[in-house]
Amino acid sequence: MRHVIENNLNKFYKTTKDNKPVISVSSGDELEFETIDCFSKEFDADTDIFNFQMTDRRIPATGPVYIKTAKPGDVIKIEIISIECDGIGFMVFRPLIGPIGHIIKKKQLKKLIIRNNMVELGFASLPIQPMIGYISVAPESGEYSNRIPGYYGGNMDVKEVTVSSIVYLPIFVDGALLSFGDVHALMAEGEVSGTGIEISARIVVKISVLKGKYNKGMVVDNAEKIIFIGIGKGFKCAIRNAIQNAYMFLSESTNAEKSDILCFLGCFGNLGISQVVNPFITSTVTVSKNILNYFIKGKGING
Repeated sequence: MRHVIENNLNKFYKTTKDNKPVISVSSGDELEFETIDCFSKEFDADTDIFNFQMTDRRIPATGPVYIKTAKPGDVIKIEIISIECDGIGFMVFRPLIGPIGHIIKKKQLKKLIIRNNMVELGFASLPIQPMIGYISVAPESGEYSNRIPGYYGGNMDVKEVTVSSIVYLPIFVDGALLSFGDVHALMAEGEVSGTGIEISARIVVKISVLKGKYNKGMVVDNAEKIIFIGIGKGFKCAIRNAIQNAYMFLSESTNAEKSDILCFLGCFGNLGISQVVNPFITSTVTVSKNILNYFIKGKGING
């Protein structure tokens, strides 16, 4: 069964288990989320590129959705079927926002038109590569701005969270309370300018509740690689969390010796940074699925 979750009333700006679910669905259902760009649709094609106002309401999320049978300790499997972007996206550049924001002296809005899955960039018309910046279950406790990623997901900005990928998130509360938002039509690894092409979109996913699976961290699976996600306040913390996530997955999947796992990660665990602009940084460890399958089947380096 497919359910549509519209964005007009079903949106929120803080991630918490106290957000009221807008719909109850079953494991195996398809969900169609209407999402709003991270600026809450404050801009349109007529907005002046210099004389515009911004509120503090950043990263509206659509949801949450209550999933029957989902319990703490389970895992939600999210298969991303499609991402359909709106016809216009926006990038905002402001003083001191982003790693080199000091070079910006006056805020500016850039408007980018999308037609037939191509974006007009001025110097060229290029294919878009839509990805989902915010994907989240509810945290066990606390209330967090949607701008912040955490152990529950949130605003991770991992560009591999895209069509044909599978996202696995641990579940911390009954029903999981799944939500989506912050789609980008294009975003470079790291979101190095402080923004991607921010856009409203329509996302279709299939969700399944998994029992007795690895539930220690967030994982993205696509045709070629497995991506282990780490979140932290600062590079060292984010990197350590991503590597620890990869290590725990390999440990539980193989029961291999610690030295074997460290050998494998030292040879094949590729470290990356997904975003550096949110209050917490997102890091990744990426492993080729072909190499990983050999390791798991062999139960370690020495077999």
